[in-house]
Amino acid sequence: MLSAGVRPGDQKAIAIQKYPKPKNKHEVRRFLGLCGFFRRFIPRYAEIARPISVLLRDNEQFVWTETPQEEAYNNLKDRLVSKPVLQVFNNNADTELHCDASSVGLSGILLQRGEGKRLHLVHAVSKKTTSAERHYHSSKQELMAVVWSMCRLRPYLIGIKFLVVTDCQEIVHLNTLKTLNPQVAHWATLLSEYNFDIKHRPRSRMDHIDTLSRAPTSMSQDTETELLEEHMEVFIAMTEEDQVIAMQQADVKLKTIMSILSQEESEHTTTEAERV
Repeated sequence: MLSAGVRPGDQKAIAIQKYPKPKNKHEVRRFLGLCGFFRRFIPRYAEIARPISVLLRDNEQFVWTETPQEEAYNNLKDRLVSKPVLQVFNNNADTELHCDASSVGLSGILLQRGEGKRLHLVHAVSKKTTSAERHYHSSKQELMAVVWSMCRLRPYLIGIKFLVVTDCQEIVHLNTLKTLNPQVAHWATLLSEYNFDIKHRPRSRMDHIDTLSRAPTSMSQDTETELLEEHMEVFIAMTEEDQVIAMQQADVKLKTIMSILSQEESEHTTTEAERV
C-alpha cells in the first residue's frame, strides 16, 4: 500500500551490508567513521567496537582475526542495518541526502530526523565509477554523485522538500551554474524536477559518506535490475494523475501557483456560501 510509505526490500542498505573487510589501519579508520556517525543508536558501541578500534593504536600491529575483530565487524554491520539505526521512510519527516564521490566510487545516504531530531538511516547506496568517470574533475565527480544518488533514490525524493549535504563547495552554487558542457546541462535538467536545497559541510564531518564512496558496492546486473523493478512498482501503482501531481509538487513555482489558486477557490466558495 502506498499509504504505508515506500518500503524497498533488503537491498536498502546493501552498500553497508557488502562493505569490504578492512585490510589496514587506514581502512579501519574509515569503517569506524561510518559506524561512529550512528553510534548514539548502538547500545554499548564502544565495547562492541573495541577489538577493532584498538588496531588504531600507534604501538599496535594490524592483525585481523576471526575473533574478536571479525566478530565485532559483523556485529557492527548487523546493527547498522537494523533498528533503531535503520528506519522506514516517512514522507513528513525532515529529509537529508548526503553525497560523496571519489575516483573509485559514488555514494549516497538518505537520512531522516526522528525523535529528538536525530538523523536515522533510511537507505544507503554506492557504486563503482567507470574507467571514464575516474578521470573526471573532482567537482564533476561530486556533482555526478548527487545526480546518481537522486535518480537512484527517486521514489523517496520526488514530490518532497529535502536537503542535499556535500563536502564540495562548488555544488552549493549549482542553481547559478552556467555551462556549455552537454553532460552537465543534462544532469541539471534531471535535477530540475526535485525540490531541494544544497548545504556544504567540511570533509572532516562527512566520514560516514566518504567511507562508502571509497569502498563502493559492486552489484551484478541482475541485482541492479531487481532494484529498479522494485522501485518501478511504486510508480506503476500510481495513477497518471498522481504522477503529474507529484511532479507539480516538486516544482517550487508551480507549487506556489497551486497554493494561490487553492486559496482563491476557497475564498470564492466561502463567499458563495454566505450569499446563499
